[in-house]
Amino acid sequence: MAVEKHLPLRQFDVKAAFLYAPLKETLFIKTPEGSTRKAPYLRLKKFLYGLKQSPANWFETLTVWNYSEGSRAWRGNRQLHY
Repeated sequence: MAVEKHLPLRQFDVKAAFLYAPLKETLFIKTPEGSTRKAPYLRLKKFLYGLKQSPANWFETLTVWNYSEGSRAWRGNRQLHY
């Protein structure tokens, strides 16, 4: 698509991407065995890798940022922005 329409092509890698997406709900995880914390559960402040919601939440965060930078999603594939 980029070649056909003579558009610049950019890609990037966000290190620890899921950690940048804000939580929109209250989530708790069980305190790992061997932890020195006494509480049986911990409240999350950020998404973690391994949570089923993490990829969708990161995609939404990235999409909002893309729109704020003036890009649009291609109507045939929401994951392609131009």
